[in-house]
Amino acid sequence: MAADPISAVSNAVSSVFEFATAGLEIYQERVAARRGEREQAESAIVDARRREEDRQLAREQYVQVRRDQSADDARNHLQSLERDQIQRLFKNYPVRDGPGSLRAAVQRLYPDLTAMPPLVLFVPSHQDGDPAWRPLPLRLRSALMPLQDDRAALVRWTDRLIPWPHDALIAHDLADLPTLLVSADVVAGELELRLGGCNLGGSEPIRNLTQVVRTQLPTGDYWTPERLDWFESTSTSGFRRPSEAAVGEGERRVQFEWAVRLGHVAIVAAIDAYHLLRRTGYAEKLDDALDLLEQSMADRVTIPYPAGALADPFHHDLHQVRRLLQRGSEPAARAWLEAAFERLGGCPAVGVTESIRSARSADRIQPWHRDLLRDLRPLLPPDALEALDRPSATVVRAEPVTSGPPRAVTALEVKPASVSGEWVGHPLRRTRVPQADDPAQVYEGRPVKRTRGDEAGPDAGVVSR
Repeated sequence: MAADPISAVSNAVSSVFEFATAGLEIYQERVAARRGEREQAESAIVDARRREEDRQLAREQYVQVRRDQSADDARNHLQSLERDQIQRLFKNYPVRDGPGSLRAAVQRLYPDLTAMPPLVLFVPSHQDGDPAWRPLPLRLRSALMPLQDDRAALVRWTDRLIPWPHDALIAHDLADLPTLLVSADVVAGELELRLGGCNLGGSEPIRNLTQVVRTQLPTGDYWTPERLDWFESTSTSGFRRPSEAAVGEGERRVQFEWAVRLGHVAIVAAIDAYHLLRRTGYAEKLDDALDLLEQSMADRVTIPYPAGALADPFHHDLHQVRRLLQRGSEPAARAWLEAAFERLGGCPAVGVTESIRSARSADRIQPWHRDLLRDLRPLLPPDALEALDRPSATVVRAEPVTSGPPRAVTALEVKPASVSGEWVGHPLRRTRVPQADDPAQVYEGRPVKRTRGDEAGPDAGVVSR
């Protein structure tokens, strides 16, 4: 039977259609496969990039951690060094209570540090010295306590032997405190006293330790019965004459008393020098110290001051006259008194009486001068005493200060000139006396105010700056 043409065509078309459909499916599968490969490659690239970013972040975090750790290590190291430095400072600090404690104690006593007396700072004896003489600084401190009671000095001490200058002590405690450092030792039978300090005025803010006393301790025949009796009668520390003064412990007790008296004179001379360059009407303490020395030794103690360096040169001259009079040198005392009036008046003296009248009329004799002149009665004729006690046109009276720091106002201002000055003892240190903008004017610790006449107003005659 012949094939149906229509069926044949239909079968052919179906075959072609099936072939074309199969080819399209194959193409689509290939396109899908390529798309999947491309997406997979892109995903791999993204993943690789993300992993690289993660690694970079991890590296940065690691570096930051190391930096932070290094900074912490450095900070901890610095803190450790600071702790060690503070521990060493406290361990070796001269004052047991630590840095700043001495200054705080001084400020409690003298809130205005410009009004404080010099701080006398004692250091212990050297540990290699004779143990029997280690109490020497303590005895010198005790002898100086009357000056502290008079507010002429402030006595303190260090707990350790220190080299001077001591940077930490100066920085933390003595930065602007007038300080006199005292070191006393007995080495091989010789008394050695050294003085130094800081902020004492002049061109040297810090003064190195300077040996002002070095002398052999007297022994043997020097200690005569008369000398021992005199030592006992003049002692201010309860000294009693030992039964055996020639040898052993008895001689050492006598030497101790002798060393304390001699060292006391040197320290008091330095304290007096500090005040004499700054204060008017200052009652010198050196006379009382010299009274504890034998006259042969006291006569050799002289503290020269150059002209123009003292705040109140006439008052110092009167002290010197009284000192000579007490030593029995009346002619020398009379000559010094005449020279003192010449220096006060600036012209040759025409007699003590006329000098007193002239000085009083010019307001050059102050109340403290009159008090000291009355101690010189053997040198003054009766009319001089009358001229001294007679009221003048200028009335000087003490008045309370209601506000502000104590201050005395006088008609004659004293401004120490900037000249080369002597500082202390033998040998004397050269210093420069600063120009004082407002020198303290004090009479026996009380401020004074000057007025002229009752008819003048309350502020008449007041000299102010």
